[in-house]
Amino acid sequence: MKRFVTTTSLLAIIFMLILMPLSAQNFKGEKQGMGIPDHKNMGEGIMNIPNLTDDQIALIEKEQILHQKKMIEIEYKRDLKMIDLHESMNITPNEKKALSIVEDLGKIEIEMQKIQISHHFAMRKIFTKEQLKYFDFRKNGMGFMKGKGMNNGNFGNRKMAKRDCCNCNK
Repeated sequence: MKRFVTTTSLLAIIFMLILMPLSAQNFKGEKQGMGIPDHKNMGEGIMNIPNLTDDQIALIEKEQILHQKKMIEIEYKRDLKMIDLHESMNITPNEKKALSIVEDLGKIEIEMQKIQISHHFAMRKIFTKEQLKYFDFRKNGMGFMKGKGMNNGNFGNRKMAKRDCCNCNK
């Protein structure tokens, strides 16, 4: 019995080690992630927006980096407040302090939303009217999830998303 458990465990570990590198890639061999895709390897450019100029790409990358820095700073503030809240709830219970921290957390969440909205409008300034159609479609389809379920059911098939976009039949 001991030998069976050891063999099974060893096989499970080997199986997981084989699957880990595969899970980091999608079926086309492209790496998945939240960052900006490499525009040189994509036919449609950053964020699937066509006809981006080099200047636009540079502005997008600069705006993304600024946004990421701001979000990391605000998330750090939020995390510190969450630790303070845990402390005031469990380690040294203090109702007034906990309620005050919750108020601060609400202000931080509002600040995060403002940063995201400012980033959205800063990005809109970069694009042409035609490119904005793709940007807005992407935001409505993925970012804000208009419909039911994850990604509104459309973005698993990028060809469908492109075809439905703006009646451009691309």
